[in-house]
Amino acid sequence: MFAMSLNYLALLYQTQGKYDAAEPLCIRALKISEEVLGENHINVAMSLNYLALLYQTQGKYDAG
Repeated sequence: MFAMSLNYLALLYQTQGKYDAAEPLCIRALKISEEVLGENHINVAMSLNYLALLYQTQGKYDAG
């Protein structure tokens, strides 16, 4: 699925410290997953988790 590929690319950017590049990819993946699968699908939860981990890495505990 395309959204998961975006999440994996975002994770790569995150591990490289390229947070500004990773965030829009996580958000885009989340939106795609919600539109295609519905908000209660497990892949949507995974996309949310990727975004949350990115925010946690940056210390953005109130983001989202």
